[in-house]
Amino acid sequence: MMLEKASRILLDAASHLAVLQTHAEPTLTAIRSEAVKTLDTMLHCLAVANQTYFSTGFGRNLEELLALPVRPDDIEEQISTIVESQQREAIIEGASSLLGSIRALLLSELHSSQPGRSCSELFTAYYPEIKGGLNKLYSACRTGNRYLAVSAAVTVQYEVAQFLHASEGESDGFSVLSGYADYESAYDRHGLPDLVGLASAGDLGKLRKATDVFDRMIRELIRTHGVALNEVTSPEEMTDQLWNAP
Repeated sequence: MMLEKASRILLDAASHLAVLQTHAEPTLTAIRSEAVKTLDTMLHCLAVANQTYFSTGFGRNLEELLALPVRPDDIEEQISTIVESQQREAIIEGASSLLGSIRALLLSELHSSQPGRSCSELFTAYYPEIKGGLNKLYSACRTGNRYLAVSAAVTVQYEVAQFLHASEGESDGFSVLSGYADYESAYDRHGLPDLVGLASAGDLGKLRKATDVFDRMIRELIRTHGVALNEVTSPEEMTDQLWNAP
């Protein structure tokens, strides 16, 4: 899909800005160089998203760029800042702002172009994976491994939030441009425990209790939507599931 391809191109654009963060005091030339590389990649992203191409570079054919139906309204202003400003902060801010605007546009286009998926579709056969993550949490609590606790909590909470977000009709839920901040409100609406917060706080006793609560709540949520948990309760069931796996 072209929108997903455009999304991946935009991630490449973001990498050029990230390079600047590895330097303590980059020169104006260094900043401009990375910002223009970011700009070039962002314009490629927009061309792909609009399913077109530019006959010449943006410097010679700005009109072609401004005619694109899917583009930020202030793109000409941001290009001017990136190309002409003599202020380091302004150049970085211009590139960052344009990147954010294009990201928002792509997510909006993804939302309008793809049908949402129901909770039952998303969680079918998924509970074993959730349970696997919870088992890692229990193991971390039992052994006192805070690093494993945080890692497992992030994995479980991130994936469940992502699925809940998508089940509410948000088809950008699986875009490479989306992150936990986009899914967080869906997770919070269900009143699920903040496993990540508890894990990072270091109280593994509270984390274990919260994991019990999380497990009960997510099992009930899945059952409410008519999804079989597909739990394996015996070696025979495991053999059967493996034999009949697609």
